Amino acid sequence: MKSSDEKTALLDKRAAEIAAISRQRLRYWAKTDLITPDVERVISQRNVVTLYSLPRVVELVVASELRQQGVSLQHMRWIIEHLRHQGY
Repeated sequence: MKSSDEKTALLDKRAAEIAAISRQRLRYWAKTDLITPDVERVISQRNVVTLYSLPRVVELVVASELRQQGVSLQHMRWIIEHLRHQGY
């Protein structure tokens, strides 16, 4: 994560709210490497701080919209990778 993004990083709960997805779906997408958090720090066994930069939150919003449109996870992965390679 760039130093400028550190100032705009959001907790996982807020990132999920903005993208209109559940925290469970957010964790699933991270687990499957669709969209991973920029920072993940283990504070204790049951307490993990997870932060998403603004570009990652935009990816979450795009993925959420694609999901609502019925796009498969495999196709969503391809679209997000394509956008990343294009610099978005």
